[in-house]
Amino acid sequence: METAWQLPLLGGTHEHLPMRQYIKAAETVDHLLLHYPFAASFWQRLGIQMEPDAAACNLHLPKPKNLPAAHFDTFALLCCWHLWKRRNGIVFRQESLNLPQFLQNCKLDARAWSCRLPRQDMGVSDHWCNALSLAM
Repeated sequence: METAWQLPLLGGTHEHLPMRQYIKAAETVDHLLLHYPFAASFWQRLGIQMEPDAAACNLHLPKPKNLPAAHFDTFALLCCWHLWKRRNGIVFRQESLNLPQFLQNCKLDARAWSCRLPRQDMGVSDHWCNALSLAM
């Protein structure tokens, strides 16, 4: 998916790179979810060190110590879903969420997603919300 060309047309900006450099980079799923500077900052704030060769098609994130192993894959998907939604908001609706706002949105959905976990695991979302709060 190479749609970075749309950002200047829609008045979008890139937080860390001059637009000329950003346009040269292919907007792949790996780039958007794992390596894009905003995404990299997000994962780092959560204590997840992204490997340079990490790929979204084989998403095995290193679990930080403050998050339980139970349903960690669900938490990772929730985070990826929000990164994707943020990108669409920037490109199609000229939205601009900063990192604390983004983390707050993730936290709200983490709380909502808890009802989909098995009853005995519903407390896992408390750990998710705590990690997202600490990252703000």
